[in-house]
Amino acid sequence: MSSIHDPAKVAPTLALPPATDRNVDIDNLEDDSDDDASSEISEGENLRDDLEEVLQGDFDFKGKFALSETFASAPLPGLQIQGIGPIGFPLTERDAKLIETVATQAPFGKGTETIVDTTVRDTFEINPDKFSFTNPAWSGFLQSVTKTFAEGLGLPPNLPQPRADLYKLLLYKAGSHFLPHKDTEKSQGMFASLIIILPSKFEGGQVHVSHGNDKDVFDISPTSEFTISALAWYTDVIHEVKPVTSGYRLAVSYNLVNTLPGLPPPHLPDMHSAVSAVQKIFHKWTKGGYDDYGGPEFSGTIAFLLDHQYSDASLESTALKGKDATLISNIRSVAAKEGICLRLGLLQYQINGDAGYAGRCSREHSPKMKKVFETAYRIEDMYDLEGDLVTEMIELDPELSMIPKDPGFKRQDPDNYEFEGFTGNEGAPLTHLYRRSALVMYLTQDFETLLEIGGADYALTKLKRWRAEGQTERNMQMARYILDHKASSDSWTYDQSAPFLIDLALEWGDFPMWQEVFRKSRRDRITPELSSDVLFRAWSVFSFDRTKDIFETIRNQPNTMAAIKLINALRARFPTQDPNMIAWWKRHTVKVLSSIEPPPTVHDLPTLMDIAKSEGLLFFSETVLKKLVGFRQMFDLWVDLAGSLWKEKARFVPSGGTPEETSKYRAALDHAIDSLIVAAISECCSGVVYGGYSLSYSNTEPRELTRTLKLLDLMLLTGRTHHSSQLIAMVSQPQGSLQERYQRFLTLLVSKINRRYRNYSRSVFPVLDAFLRALVERWLQDLLGVPSKRPAPLIKKLTCGCQDCTKVNKFLESEAVTDTFWAAQTRRSHVESNLRALSGAVTVTTITRGSPHGLQVTKTQGTSAMDSGRVERARAFLSLVGTPDELARIMGDRYRDVQAALAGTKPYKIGSTRAPVVAPAENTPIASTSTGSGTQTRPTVAGTKRKAESDPVIDLTSD
Repeated sequence: MSSIHDPAKVAPTLALPPATDRNVDIDNLEDDSDDDASSEISEGENLRDDLEEVLQGDFDFKGKFALSETFASAPLPGLQIQGIGPIGFPLTERDAKLIETVATQAPFGKGTETIVDTTVRDTFEINPDKFSFTNPAWSGFLQSVTKTFAEGLGLPPNLPQPRADLYKLLLYKAGSHFLPHKDTEKSQGMFASLIIILPSKFEGGQVHVSHGNDKDVFDISPTSEFTISALAWYTDVIHEVKPVTSGYRLAVSYNLVNTLPGLPPPHLPDMHSAVSAVQKIFHKWTKGGYDDYGGPEFSGTIAFLLDHQYSDASLESTALKGKDATLISNIRSVAAKEGICLRLGLLQYQINGDAGYAGRCSREHSPKMKKVFETAYRIEDMYDLEGDLVTEMIELDPELSMIPKDPGFKRQDPDNYEFEGFTGNEGAPLTHLYRRSALVMYLTQDFETLLEIGGADYALTKLKRWRAEGQTERNMQMARYILDHKASSDSWTYDQSAPFLIDLALEWGDFPMWQEVFRKSRRDRITPELSSDVLFRAWSVFSFDRTKDIFETIRNQPNTMAAIKLINALRARFPTQDPNMIAWWKRHTVKVLSSIEPPPTVHDLPTLMDIAKSEGLLFFSETVLKKLVGFRQMFDLWVDLAGSLWKEKARFVPSGGTPEETSKYRAALDHAIDSLIVAAISECCSGVVYGGYSLSYSNTEPRELTRTLKLLDLMLLTGRTHHSSQLIAMVSQPQGSLQERYQRFLTLLVSKINRRYRNYSRSVFPVLDAFLRALVERWLQDLLGVPSKRPAPLIKKLTCGCQDCTKVNKFLESEAVTDTFWAAQTRRSHVESNLRALSGAVTVTTITRGSPHGLQVTKTQGTSAMDSGRVERARAFLSLVGTPDELARIMGDRYRDVQAALAGTKPYKIGSTRAPVVAPAENTPIASTSTGSGTQTRPTVAGTKRKAESDPVIDLTSD
């Protein structure tokens, strides 16, 4: 909330250049010392009464709020409509129906919404891009009509002719109408609507217009068939189109737009006596001649209600109408001469009170105010005469500030109200709100006070508007004011005024101003707004030696990479042959890189590569690389940087040097890439816990899968496959559920490796085979390396304590799946009889080869020491690795160990050795996937004879 010309509220005097005139208008600051016209002062004693008398009495509006005219000799427009073609006049029923087929139902505005409701508006419309006028004479006719109606609406003669912007083609048929409404300003500067009715026969469709107490009715239907008629009204005029009773009414709608940005120049000859009276009042006011208008109780503001009502958009574009435009146009210059500031604003009158028990309301009317507690006048959203917002609110004293003194609000329905409703027999709080447009007038003691009303943001707006004038005294005062008031704000670094003032200082060549803005806005800190373009312009305008001191602070910035990026960008734009400049760059680069904070990201990769290229890989490795690999959580940057260094290897290891130089540079490159790969491997699976919440996924893939493949790509690209063993060790370490690891990582990894590198050259096969072999070995050891603990009741012991049964009990307790016991018939029968008591825990087969015969005992799947579920997962996993032949190639001498682990005869251990690999027999289902709960051998009924197999045996005849 602001208070104007209150000495107690004016900020302390600032160090501003002196104003050229004590009484200065922000819209017209040219010095004018001609006081002849203001040598006389008003003889009145009350400022408000004097102004009310002259402003309301002598500035009579000669125009009309709405008017209509028929043009018998007007040319036909030559109307063409897309999808139809030419339209003849008078309009026929056939053409009217064709127009209806390509038109749309016309909407209307309700608050912030645009809706279609035929009970309110029943009209058809066509947008201007769908029709045109082909008769060249139509344009001249339109200009003539616009001029005639501008004069009839009372526009000052010194205003340029308004522009008629084509808006819509409107079709009314029988029953079509539009209920009472006001037009909205559809474009900046619009102040009125122009409607041209084309020749067509219809009845009804009268237009009713009203403004305040003035009303009129336009009925053009009697002559509509063979003539063209036009109507116009200001946008705040209420108008209604009555229903068309027969025929078709075709109208072209135009928006009348003010073509002058700002108010027109004054037109004194027609209003000389009134303007002279206003000037005398203003002169007396500025000289302190009104006793009641100089004390602290007066806000310093007079508000004069305008004849028309305006929206914020209208005030911004200063699209004034009728008497309002005439009045302000004529008094603007004398106000500036006398030090009176003219503004436009929205006046709000608020009444707070009680509705009382009887204060019932209807849909059309607000509750009645029974008791008034308080009232308040204020100006909201005050604009200058160039349409720039000055301030949002000013309180007014109704006894001293309002013209007229009694606006008659209490006798009118409010524009809005706030009502909480009734509670029992008690009344309820009620607020009535009235809003009117007003001309605001106040004294301007000096330039600083004038700016204090609007503040620094307003000063910035005006300085931008007046920038083209150059480094004038007024603009320098503006810049000084903005700098003094904005620099104290902590947020000024991000404020738009700082870069604007920097740019302005460069434009003016004002080094002290540039230096002050640069430091006070903390532009010596690295921010997104600090670009090399800004600094380059400064060095170009003020010279390198003059400005380099301020850039010394760049090396102290908390964002090292941003500082380096800025230094490199500047260095690329300056000549490199200057030894002093080269030394400066080198010195600051080293200082900045002595501490890299915060840790860089992948977005800093181009900057890091620029450092490596400009300073050399040896320097980069010693100063930057050591710090990079010491950070954490930088996997992507490490991998991308290693790949970028390799792709630029020809730059870092140039040809043509001595063998010693080549060796040195190659060693530096190898060291850099190896260091980055090792660092990346250490965080390939960092933070991954399967089945928990710390596992990061990219869509449905685990993060470590993406990282592992990225590292494999890098190793193959750079030929550093010797790091694969470290990678295998790392990807095998994540803790958590074995099932989760199988489902979410290893199976996906192997599958993607086979698809990803299928089309690579065969030279990578040994590398991938070694990688896959290591994966298989670790996976098989996890799955099949340690037999499952079998619960004690799973296989019962034989209760007989004879020597044969004791040996069988040892087999039942072992990890072996099958054993054969050789013995005579009676001993075999004894053992077989006891085994049948185990209820299907084993199967028994008689081996008839040799003498004595053997009894082969095989544990069933449910009692086998090796978990069949793990075996099944192992087989499924191996099927992803490859076919049996491919698996034999990959596993080499460990292939038989894989077979044994799958058969359940031996746990798989990493590092055990076997005889040279033997390719599997055709159709051997080592890597096949079977259905059901596991891979099963078809059970053999006890006593059934089968072909002997070369299985491990326990000889029962040894005793």
